[in-house]
Amino acid sequence: MVDISVPTASFRLDKGFYRLTLRGGTPASVVQLVDCDNPARGCVLFSSQIGQTYLLKLKRPLSAGMITVTPQAGEAASNATPMSLHCAKITKAVFYGAGLAAAIKPRRLQRFGPGEKLVVRGGALPDLTRFATQNVEFRYLRLYGLDDRSIDGCGWEWLSDAERPLTGSKQPVHSEVSGRFCVYVHMHYWETWPEIEAILRHDCAGADLIVTASADAGEHFPQIAERFPQAQLIATENRGRDVGPFLELLSKGTFDRYTAVCKIHGKLSKKDGKETAFGLRVRRYILASLLANGNFHQAAKAFAAQPELGLLGPKNLLLPSSGGSIKSYIKSEWPIMQRVFARAHLEIDPKDIQFFVGTMFWFRPPALSGVQKMGIGLGDFDAENGKKRSTLQHAFERMFCVFVQNAGYTVDVISPSTDLI
Repeated sequence: MVDISVPTASFRLDKGFYRLTLRGGTPASVVQLVDCDNPARGCVLFSSQIGQTYLLKLKRPLSAGMITVTPQAGEAASNATPMSLHCAKITKAVFYGAGLAAAIKPRRLQRFGPGEKLVVRGGALPDLTRFATQNVEFRYLRLYGLDDRSIDGCGWEWLSDAERPLTGSKQPVHSEVSGRFCVYVHMHYWETWPEIEAILRHDCAGADLIVTASADAGEHFPQIAERFPQAQLIATENRGRDVGPFLELLSKGTFDRYTAVCKIHGKLSKKDGKETAFGLRVRRYILASLLANGNFHQAAKAFAAQPELGLLGPKNLLLPSSGGSIKSYIKSEWPIMQRVFARAHLEIDPKDIQFFVGTMFWFRPPALSGVQKMGIGLGDFDAENGKKRSTLQHAFERMFCVFVQNAGYTVDVISPSTDLI
């Protein structure tokens, strides 16, 4: 049994089962429990009520535990009264009894780490729903190194500031790079176009532009044609999200003339009509890594200088991280992936799979020749149905690196320019 002052320096808990209770202090907006040594372990605690109780299962020791607190809006951190987290060991039977009951109630069973669960006791359903959303968003942001603590450590305040342009105030100065390059953009959520357009105009001089759109093409294409007169504009069906139109063009040889192509799309994640912090940060991190503030030129130089380079993507979004397992990332897609690999006459060990979250990257067209030869296009994808897993587009997200490496090319990573700091 132990009481941990919040916020706290690092603390340790042995593996086992625990009852956690927030005690005393000023109610906080967010309380986070994390393992500082493992970004795959962490969660947000439902913190609007002091006295809230949780049950936690740890499969391995928590040797570098840390709790952080974000005060409620309008509450200065200096005025907040410290709280504490009371930790008491419980039996396996108590945990699983509560866990079984929680499993049949919405939002009460959450994840802390691989194979590790957090059971929430008490709380109203609307608050629990909000908590569950916060918890999922936080765990993924931390896994990607895009959570608040990571942003502060990297000086990436621009990442969560939608009003701050990703482009610099000065036009980038570039030396000549041999080769022909293209930026391919798929649009469905047009709210993201102004940010993308600004980067195209500022950072991508000399590149060809291809834009596909699965929504409102007639409304937006005339303006794009006016600002980018040489752009190739293509309206498509809403199938396969950004992957279906991409593979349609790939199979037709649209990209064959280029040394390298940057594939991006207008990624947007909303909750209750508002863009989530998760969606905003992931999109801005990707655009900053692949194109903004000189990175278009850096990527083009890399492809011109390294003929073995086949695919280049955002560093923090390459999963699994070193030493991690791919299992949890492909469990819903693996049957579809197996069928595609069989069609391509490939035998793939799942342990060799890595992929870039978000399916945005630079690629050398010959590196995806294995995909191109299959002739997969829009007709192979279902009409958009809102599914988040077990679809052909999500399966392909996890396969592009495999095809590149099987073709004899390498996969590498790129990070945002330090000019943004």
